[in-house]
Amino acid sequence: RIAQCNLGYCYESGKGVDQDMSLAAEWYRKSADQEWPRAQAYLGELYEKGNGVPLDLDQALKLYQMSAESNYAYAQCQLGRCYENGIGVRRDISLAREWYKKAADNGNDYAKKRLQELK
Repeated sequence: RIAQCNLGYCYESGKGVDQDMSLAAEWYRKSADQEWPRAQAYLGELYEKGNGVPLDLDQALKLYQMSAESNYAYAQCQLGRCYENGIGVRRDISLAREWYKKAADNGNDYAKKRLQELK
C-alpha cells in the first residue's frame, strides 16, 4: 500500500514517469482501499480539484475525513481548510479551528499559522 501510494505520487508529479493524473488516481485508490491515510488524502485532493477523476467534493470530503480520523495531519488540515472556506460543506469556523488544532498538534505548520490568523 505504501508503494502504491508512492507510485501514485510519481504519476501525479511526473517524477520518473510521464505525468498522468488518471494513473495517479488509480494507484492512490488501490492504496486508499487498503486504508493508507496518505493515499486517502491525496486521492481526496484529486477529487476536490477534478484531476484524473471527476470533480466530486463529497468524495473528497469523505476521503479527507477517513484520513483525518487516522490522525494524518495533512488531511486534518485539509478538512480545516474546507470548513474555513466552505468547500463542499457549510462554512464553519469553529469546525475549521477544531481540525486545524488537531493538525497543528500533529505538527502541521500551515495549520498552526491558520489557527493564529483565525483568532
